[in-house]
Formats: sequence, C-alpha cells, structure tokens
Amino acid sequence: MALNAVRHTRCGSGFLTVACVTLVLSTTGHAHLTVEGVGDVANGALHPVMTPVHVMVFLGLGLLLGQQVPFRLKTPMRVFMPALAAALLVTLTGRVSGIHQLVLIILALLVATLVALQTKVPGWILAVLCGAVACAIGMDSGLDTGSSLVRIKTLAGTWLSLNAAVFYIAACASHGADGKWASAG
Repeated sequence: MALNAVRHTRCGSGFLTVACVTLVLSTTGHAHLTVEGVGDVANGALHPVMTPVHVMVFLGLGLLLGQQVPFRLKTPMRVFMPALAAALLVTLTGRVSGIHQLVLIILALLVATLVALQTKVPGWILAVLCGAVACAIGMDSGLDTGSSLVRIKTLAGTWLSLNAAVFYIAACASHGADGKWASAG
C-alpha cells in the first residue's frame, strides 16, 4: 500500500515538473490566421475569435464586466478602447510581434476566477484588468507580413471587433445576471 502511494506521489511530481518546464520553455506564436476571400478588415475582425486564448480572455472580461452591479461600462471601456488601440499600433513598429502565451493564460485564469467568485470588484481593479487584457491581446495580434495599409486595415478590424465583443458580452451578461446561465458562464 505504501509503495503505491510513493509511486503515485512520484508520478504527480514528475507531471508537475514537466508541466512547469514546458511553460517556462514555451515560445510565443507568430502566426496570424487569415480567411481566404474576405477583406483585410474582416480578417482583422475574425482574428480574435479564431485564437482560442483571446476568446477565453475577452469572453471572461465581458462576463466580469456584466456581473458588476450597478452595470457601468463607461470607465472600463474608456480604458479598454485606447489601450487596445495603443497596443495594436505598437505592433506596427515591428518592435513587438507577440507576447508570451503564458501572460494571456494567466489573464484568462485571473478573469475566470473573478467571474466564478461572482463578487463586486472595485472599479480601479476593473480598469487595470481592462488595460491589461487590451494590451495583451493587442500586442499578440500583430501581423508579420503585408503592406502598411493592409496591416492598418486588419488591425482596425481587430480593434472594432474586440470592442464590440466585450461590450456586447457585458451587456448580455448584465441583462441575465439573475439567470442561472450567467452564473454558469
């Protein structure tokens, strides 16, 4: 019996070690998915929903904003919109081509934890989260190729779709705050 417990502990610690080493040694991704046959703005608009970690982060942020009572999006969106624009513009310089995926995963876990706790979050924490999420997704949405005009149009589509998605998810979550689906989200 004791031997099985030792084997189980070794297996668990080995798995944990492999997981930690994998996270530390993983690299950033530099791919920007495109859909053939649609324009540059539409490709930019589709990019956030085609990147799973982006979906997790902005969906969680929208749900968190919608859970807050009273429902106020003015300040969070005043932080989110310019921070996203600035991060997307930074990618045009070529100095930032992406961020470590672990940053996005940590943000997704943080936002998901706050959503699951269903507590009132102070406004300044919401503003900081909105800024962090906007900067992380924006810096991870840069394009490696294309002319300046194509890159600007694509990033404009990303900016428009992310702002609309966060706003819409928050509005829907706020209207269903009493429903079971909102707490299950």
